Amino acid sequence: MTYASRSNSPHRVLAQILALQESGKHEQASKLLAQHVLYLLEHLDLQVIQGIIIDFPPTLLHENADLRYLEGILYARSGQPQEAMHLLERAQFSYTYAKRYNEVARCYLELARIYHSREQYRMAYHYLHEEVKPLIAAGQATETTLRIQCYLHMADIVMEMGRISSSIAYAQQALTLCIDIDDYTGQFRALVRIASTSIQLGNYREASQHIQEARAMLENYSMSTTIQARLLNAEIHLYWYQQRQYEALAHAQEYLQLVDQQTGIQPRLYARILLGNLNRDAGDFTQAAAWYTATRRLIEEIDYNFYYPWLNAQQAWLYVLQGNLELAHLHISRGLQNADLGRAMSFQVILAVIYLLENKLEGAQHLLQESLDFYEQSGDHLSCCAIQMHLAYHASRAYNSIGFLTYMEKALGWLSDQQLERFPHWWHSTIVATVCSQALLVGIYPSLVERIFVNHLAEAGIGVLTGLLSADGVDIRLQASRLLEAITGRSAQLLAHLATTPAKRELLQLMQQGLLRADSYRRLEQELTTSPQRHTPNPTLVAVYGLYVNGFTRAQIAERLECSLENVRNYITFIYQHFELSADQFPNRSARRKQLTEVARMRGFIY
Repeated sequence: MTYASRSNSPHRVLAQILALQESGKHEQASKLLAQHVLYLLEHLDLQVIQGIIIDFPPTLLHENADLRYLEGILYARSGQPQEAMHLLERAQFSYTYAKRYNEVARCYLELARIYHSREQYRMAYHYLHEEVKPLIAAGQATETTLRIQCYLHMADIVMEMGRISSSIAYAQQALTLCIDIDDYTGQFRALVRIASTSIQLGNYREASQHIQEARAMLENYSMSTTIQARLLNAEIHLYWYQQRQYEALAHAQEYLQLVDQQTGIQPRLYARILLGNLNRDAGDFTQAAAWYTATRRLIEEIDYNFYYPWLNAQQAWLYVLQGNLELAHLHISRGLQNADLGRAMSFQVILAVIYLLENKLEGAQHLLQESLDFYEQSGDHLSCCAIQMHLAYHASRAYNSIGFLTYMEKALGWLSDQQLERFPHWWHSTIVATVCSQALLVGIYPSLVERIFVNHLAEAGIGVLTGLLSADGVDIRLQASRLLEAITGRSAQLLAHLATTPAKRELLQLMQQGLLRADSYRRLEQELTTSPQRHTPNPTLVAVYGLYVNGFTRAQIAERLECSLENVRNYITFIYQHFELSADQFPNRSARRKQLTEVARMRGFIY
């Protein structure tokens, strides 16, 4: 057996192998070890397997196909893929000649795993679909565990290639087989894959159910840390997509610690980029950038260039959110250079958003439509919803009322059916707010749109809602007024702990006008204080900062805050010192102030 069952424990299998080896039955020992090596590696250290192989006679190491296969496995697990593939191909040739088709399938499965780890998904798919599946279909590879491995590998690979519906189908096939033979590790992997794919489809309730089942199995059966990390990753994404940011970040830190203890390269990179994405989505752009930098540093350290396209795409979206479209364009262009089809369809949505924000409507429409066609075919409804929202924005800018209504009906209709209010991919507050304001005007899913404004757009929606106060229809004006009251009331709650002063009044107005981000106010207040040891809020200092980065002059700030011009100057000096922007770094005051504003945007304090 390759996976855990009731009848075989790793130590029992190991004892059988050692007994055969000690009695001189090396052919049988190597064959048994080859059959169980993947299972043993899930529960034992790599060095244990290496020690067993060394004890085989030297002449056998050069002649025995099982030992070639085992050495290939060890090279693969030690981060030496080229040596591994060479040995596996030789072993496969020998197995084919001997008509040992189960072993042939094992070689192909391991080659697929290596290509998958190197993000060469087409090659991995080739070995699974063109080599392993025909052996199974012809009745040549007969072991049930090989079918399970094939289906689980296929579920992972087609998911990477954007074929979500197929991923669930393969995982379901694997789950059925695992239940039949009491393969608990396989059941666990299948449940986690179904959960992860369900999250991608927006089926959060179903995903949660499968995660709970997998968590229960983890409590009853011993699983490797590699397998446990899969479950933790699924839980992080569920929390993230459900907007439970605190739980997602806490689990992501746990995930990082877990994978850093393993030998695999890809999980370590992924853990860091995931923390970057979570912080980016939470509005902490500085922390997000730090994690992306850490990811790039690790890529350079271990020379793992396959991850650069994905990293560049994530950094590009960060720059989009910060309003730095030039850097965003540079990074997404780099990401697209070496991206496979699935990733290209994802990355070019970012490029399309850049085009939308630059008013390059024709280029944006072509890219969005191409990606939408791809995701509709793959069954990725969550991504389709996001793209349809952007196409609705495009249609509104192009004065295409029919197109706008069509895409809005599809996007909001799907959200309504799924009982969701937000999509996690490519959420751009300005675009969503604009589209939702138009949806209010034509009465498309008004209750859902109201929840989006209050629960997810908040201060980012104030500008467009203020514009609706002068709409022709009385009902629209009343609706906009009610939403503004609900949103600005939240801002007032954030400042409830402050005494009533001109500074508090200005801070409230800045947030209500969308000039200062309410979702980052607590962080700004804690950071920008003249009494860091006592953590005493200084609303005047924060108000000076908020007004100054939004273009107000020193005299205007002094008048609004009812304080002296000298105090305003001192506070501005303190602000520049705090953000390490000394005057000698800049040619003039204007350049220095522009950089301060850019830092404020990058830190997520202003939009």
